[in-house]
Amino acid sequence: MDRALRSLLGILIVALVASAAFVSFSAYVHAAYERTLSSRYVYEISLETDAVLSNVTLFVPLPERHGGRSPILERIGEGDLYGIPRDWETEIYGTEKFSMLMISADEILPQFGPPPLPASEEENLTAAPAATPVPVPVTIRVEADAGAVIDTRHPIGNSSVILPKYDLSPVPCPFPHGEEERPPACYTYETSVYADYTAGADAAVTITVSLTGTNEWFIFGWTGNEFRDRLTLALDGEVHGWQRANGTLMTGIGQYEIL
Repeated sequence: MDRALRSLLGILIVALVASAAFVSFSAYVHAAYERTLSSRYVYEISLETDAVLSNVTLFVPLPERHGGRSPILERIGEGDLYGIPRDWETEIYGTEKFSMLMISADEILPQFGPPPLPASEEENLTAAPAATPVPVPVTIRVEADAGAVIDTRHPIGNSSVILPKYDLSPVPCPFPHGEEERPPACYTYETSVYADYTAGADAAVTITVSLTGTNEWFIFGWTGNEFRDRLTLALDGEVHGWQRANGTLMTGIGQYEIL
C-alpha cells in the first residue's frame, strides 16, 4: 500500500512539474511574441523607360484603409519617400473613396545597366552581349508602421490595400504551402492609372505599384505572415489619359501559429 501511495505521489509530482513547465514555456512564448511583434507596410512605385519622356504627369493608386487614413499616406505627407529623383514632384489627391499620388517631371531620362548575369554556363551561351545595356527602373519606396496587427488573410475592408479595385476575382494560387497549412488566397483585379507624356513612337514604359503588409515576431527565430498587392501597366509610345492596369492580390502568406 505504501509503495502504491509513493508511486501515486511520484506521478502527481511529475505531472505538477510538467504542468508548471508548460505554463512557464507558454508564458515565455506569449511574452516573446508580444515583445517582438511588429506590423508594417512597404509601398513601392517603379517606373522603367527605354526612351526620354517629356512633360510627364502620372496619377498612381495609393493604399487606403477602411475607416481611417493609411499610414503610408501619412508618411508620404511627411515627405518620407526614398529613392525619388530631385526633379520629380509629388502631391496627394484624394476623394472619399480613394487617393492618388501625382508624380510630375519636366523630363524623365532612361537609366541603363548591365544585363543580368546568366544563372548557368548553358544560359551564358545564349545570353545577350555584355555590352548591351538594359533599362533599369527608378523605384520610390515608403515604409510605415501599421500601428496594429495587419489582417493579412482578409486585408480588404480591414487593412490598407491599393484602391480602387475593379472586377476582383479569385484565381488559383501558385504560392507553395505545406499540406497541413491553410493555403494562401489569390485574386486578380483591374485598376486605373493616369499617364500623360510625350515620347517617341517606339518608347516602352512599365509602371509597377506594390504594397506589402507584414506581421513579424521572434521566437527561436523570425517568422510571420503577409499579403502582397501589386499592379503593372505596360505602355508604348506617347500616352495621354487614363489607362487600365492589371493587378494581383495574394493573401494569407506565411505562418499564423505563434510557435
